[in-house]
Amino acid sequence: MDVFDKSTGETWNHYPNGEPTGIIQLREDFTQQIIKCDLSATENIRVTAEGSSGARLIFEDLVCEEVPIGGNLEVRVSLREASLNIRIEKADLPSDYALEKIYYPYRSFYLEKDERGYITWPFGNGILIPTNINDLKDELCDLNLLSNPAVKKLTKTAFTTEIPMYYCGMFSMPWFGASKRRSAYIAIVDTPDDAGAYITVLDPRNKERLAISPVWEQSYGELRYPRSITYRFISDGDYVSMAKIFRKYAMERGFYKSLRDKIKDNPNAERIIGAPLIKFWIMDRYPWTGAASSVHGDRRIPLMEVKTSYRQVQDFIRDMHDNLGIDRAIILLAGWGPIGYDNVHPDIWPPGRWAGEFRDLRAARDLAERYGFLFGLHDNYQDIYFESPSIGVGESIVKSRVVRGIGHILVLGGVWEGGQAFIICSKCGLKYAQRNLPRIIEDLKPTCYFVDTTTAAGLYECYDADHPTTRSEDKEYKIKLLEYLNELGLITGSECGVYWAAKQLHYGEGIMNFNNLRFPGIAVPLFNLVYHDSIVAYWHQGWPLNKGPIKTKFLADLLYGNPTSWNFNSETYREFRDELKEIFKVASRLHREICFDEMVNHRFLTEDYLVQESEFSSGVKVIVNFGEKAYVSAEGRIEPMGYLIIKSREKNKT
Repeated sequence: MDVFDKSTGETWNHYPNGEPTGIIQLREDFTQQIIKCDLSATENIRVTAEGSSGARLIFEDLVCEEVPIGGNLEVRVSLREASLNIRIEKADLPSDYALEKIYYPYRSFYLEKDERGYITWPFGNGILIPTNINDLKDELCDLNLLSNPAVKKLTKTAFTTEIPMYYCGMFSMPWFGASKRRSAYIAIVDTPDDAGAYITVLDPRNKERLAISPVWEQSYGELRYPRSITYRFISDGDYVSMAKIFRKYAMERGFYKSLRDKIKDNPNAERIIGAPLIKFWIMDRYPWTGAASSVHGDRRIPLMEVKTSYRQVQDFIRDMHDNLGIDRAIILLAGWGPIGYDNVHPDIWPPGRWAGEFRDLRAARDLAERYGFLFGLHDNYQDIYFESPSIGVGESIVKSRVVRGIGHILVLGGVWEGGQAFIICSKCGLKYAQRNLPRIIEDLKPTCYFVDTTTAAGLYECYDADHPTTRSEDKEYKIKLLEYLNELGLITGSECGVYWAAKQLHYGEGIMNFNNLRFPGIAVPLFNLVYHDSIVAYWHQGWPLNKGPIKTKFLADLLYGNPTSWNFNSETYREFRDELKEIFKVASRLHREICFDEMVNHRFLTEDYLVQESEFSSGVKVIVNFGEKAYVSAEGRIEPMGYLIIKSREKNKT
């Protein structure tokens, strides 16, 4: 399946050299063995024309290792102007087999390693991997612009991986794309809840090409509903063109709500404009159960440590307002629960007294309100622990379809401070929130809230007899949780950020991942190009500005048009308060000017990707220089690790 771009003369080829057109992966019911069927080897492939620009393909009598096993797959393909839609209509499987995955089309529309181009997808805010990444990686690593320190130690970057598209932290939006010379395409996955992406980058096993293609995963062991992907080919296009096509798509399908409209619904949302996110860490506690000593270095377990008292939170809020000149902020507390951070969720109220009396916590909230700050709690309705009273006999935990190597069907989360976590089914998580939050609202009166993991982790299938859910239903219950927070009048945030929660989220913590990508790629603002005027983007609590490199992250926030984010305890607040003050003066002022703006463009001004420019709909431009040499533009000189903010009639530079 090849596509010829008549405007540019470029051809996008299907994977050549005898590669399969697609693969079906099945699970044998009795042995649970996984088998793969090469669609190119199917006994009979029937092609029927449909109209002037469409076709129906039926792959009859599937073959596994040259042995026919029966069954068929039906696909429809249609071309309309520059858009190619591929729709998996149905899969009639041979008896005694359950569907696992369908790879179709398989590794299509690839790049050769010697072609000038790149692949891109919205990993966090966005990632771009050029074909010449190995020529750039050492310098980019040295300048903190390429993630994963292990990358620099490798002779060359080469990998093949498969990522669930429903894992929000890996795909914040359901699309990917590629560009070469004067042609590009965006592939929007219309049915992403049970989809993934197969990605190969310069892997010798895959002929050193770059390619992304869809993976269609089972839903309750079946295809269950048609799957669809639409490729749109763009003459003279790039990653900005791709993002703008998806922005229009999101608006048309209800995956967008402007910040202006969110403020109309809740006037308190105006206080997020220009507001740094400042998280104060209250208490850590590690039990013996399930916690690995290596996580805590040489410190003994069990461990309990108060990092910041409620009275210190009051002192720091007062200092920020009175001495640092900070007039707005999001104040979030983490580790305030009965026994500290990531412990005994969802049984978290009343809060712990280790860091002070409840009246001290309430006084911190009241002080924040007096100064016009938003004040809220970091909470979690997806994790549950052995020590949580609500765990019972595991009634609310997600159950998997098959028994895993762990010997049971209970779906595990991570091993956090409270030990081994299990995943709460989102139907139950909503009920726990509805149980807890009315009392929290009555006692504390927070103005904002943060629910951890909801828009970061994947969507789950649950096979519990009392609360079965598909991944699509899991998504809907997570949306209901966020809507519930909205209904309570809370400025709502969650981990990372995702397109399907764009109407409910006011902010996302972890959308920014400039030098924290898990893959050796270059950060690009795909999410901000779509949602800058809808969701305020912050860094993850694990890599805020004060975790460094502080100047790189500050420049990235200016470039992307964000306020900044910080994660403090009683020691680190004092250490970084001067930097907080100086950075607030610049980043907050800029965000107040452009918070309602669409980010209309982003580009690299140098071939080494070190000098970048963003542009907003009001006419404001920001140029940053991440390099070690000065850069001279038509607007002025930008020193190494410097920036230039350009307005329509005036400019500021540092």
